[in-house]
Amino acid sequence: ASSPLRERTRLMTMICDAMQAAHVQGIVHRDLKPANILLVRGADGTAVPKVIDFGIAKAIDPDIAGDLSQTVQGRRVGTPAYMAPEQLATEDAGADVRSDVYALGVIMAELVAGVRPAPAAGGARQLPLQPSRLLASLASSEPAAAREIATRRGYRTPEELRRALRGDIDAIVAKATMPDPAHRYRSAEAMAEDLRRMSESLPVLARSPSRSYLARRFVQRHRRAVIAAACAAVALVAISSVAVANAIRAERSAALASKQALRAEQVTGLLAGVFDSIDPEVAQGRDRTLLVELLQGTLARIGDQGASIDPKSAAEVSRIVADALLKIDRTQMAMVAVDDAMARLNAAIAEETDPARRRELRIERSALRITRGMALFNAGWAESGITRQALNDPMAEAEWRAALDELADADALGTRTALLARLRLWRIRETWPDGMPHDQLDREIDEAMSDAPLGPIEHWNYQLRKAEIQNWIAVLHDYPRAIAECEAALGQEHPVVVRGRNRMLAFSVMAAIDSRTASWGDSIQLWVTDDELREHWRATEAHANRVVEQCSRVFGPMHVQTLSARVWQMAARGHVWGASEAHESYRSLREDLINALGTGSKVLKQADMMWAGVNEGYQAAKWW
Repeated sequence: ASSPLRERTRLMTMICDAMQAAHVQGIVHRDLKPANILLVRGADGTAVPKVIDFGIAKAIDPDIAGDLSQTVQGRRVGTPAYMAPEQLATEDAGADVRSDVYALGVIMAELVAGVRPAPAAGGARQLPLQPSRLLASLASSEPAAAREIATRRGYRTPEELRRALRGDIDAIVAKATMPDPAHRYRSAEAMAEDLRRMSESLPVLARSPSRSYLARRFVQRHRRAVIAAACAAVALVAISSVAVANAIRAERSAALASKQALRAEQVTGLLAGVFDSIDPEVAQGRDRTLLVELLQGTLARIGDQGASIDPKSAAEVSRIVADALLKIDRTQMAMVAVDDAMARLNAAIAEETDPARRRELRIERSALRITRGMALFNAGWAESGITRQALNDPMAEAEWRAALDELADADALGTRTALLARLRLWRIRETWPDGMPHDQLDREIDEAMSDAPLGPIEHWNYQLRKAEIQNWIAVLHDYPRAIAECEAALGQEHPVVVRGRNRMLAFSVMAAIDSRTASWGDSIQLWVTDDELREHWRATEAHANRVVEQCSRVFGPMHVQTLSARVWQMAARGHVWGASEAHESYRSLREDLINALGTGSKVLKQADMMWAGVNEGYQAAKWW
């Protein structure tokens, strides 16, 4: 179990041990429930559970049962919500230690998920319990209650807690609450043993031992060793690269060089896959420090090796690390990594005399330019906010054009690198080569993206951007559907989804302003009457309230995404309720913007102009 749940699983293990002690003495409790478990302070100050109220217990051995084996004729004994299916029979003759195991499973589900499973309607439950599903059901019907449960267990959101419950915890509870006693744990001791295995990151016996599951448990038990192995993988890249260079220079054998280069490429590709799997949502939280240390250590090793590392492999690893740093908002670190790699690569290209090798180095330099362009673009977004005029960034655009120019000169326009460069230009509505019609570029990019193995985040960024580069009528119609599809694929609190909802909010505000300033073709036809526009503003305010809460939860209250969402929230509130009602929102927002981004931030300018639009009229709000 993850650490926020560790104390609860420890208590559950001790409860199982207590019941095992009773079972060894020949006693089945038959009425296990939270009300019959007391927590007392042990000598060391930790909580210790005590099982009480054996009032309706029965002896396991009929020969020693005496009066304890008697049930009340025609009545069930126990508490229905915690009773095993066999106990729900009219006469409780079938209850044994596995009936108590069932109750232990129900108690554990309630302990970790905070949800009391309802008694099955019309009889026994037909399916085992899973805490993650109980929490998901509560989150859909009572989201506030689910959030409180998650917070009390040390998680930011119900979804985060639900992910922690999936896997081992779900499997243990499900095995304990199987409708058929023969499929449950054979004893409370067996359940306790699985709980201990979980706490020690060992494979639990309730789950099928797939290779991937066993591998994850191995990594959890040996985290430091795995991190060291990852660093060793980087060193292996460097070593293999030296071997490639020496082999080429020593023997000039085309066959051997090709074989060794393929080996280095495979090792580097494996490293790329590891860093490409970084989950941005996890990276926003507690794992970020360890991740940054690992990435910085990788760059330091490349720098320490100096001229002994093959320049292409060193540049490739540096680019992979820089891409990972961009994912976790370390833009300046990424820029330094790319610039250092670029300097080494430029020197190597100047010295290289072999045409084939020189071409490889130039293709890698183009890939570095693409990453550098993204670093420049991200830096601009962080300073400028969610809606920048025409989405242009001249410095980023120059890097991507230079990459394509070099790829064309190297006869490498059919590579994945070239597609990435063209995709970056397409996103800011620029074409390459100059003069290409936008509709032609759109068709080419759409066709290429349908087959390109660029990963889910790249795919959904493309789909969302595709939905927004239209007129207001089409954007307001198509963008919500694109976000819904993205959410179904990535989850409702994935950063790509949350950023998309923030952009949709900005589009709602800008479209409303454009509808009263008649600056963009048919946008004036969006809302003909004032009542229609007022209804749009009400819906936009409700959307803004949800987006601000979500951005704050995922990115943090002072992140540029959250602050941008508050700009649109303030504007919507002012247009619905009037300037006096929105003034306090504007005042506190302006103070936070200055503290977080400084007085020169374009987001601050946006906030000021949005406020002017509320205070003075729509025309004063326009900056785009």
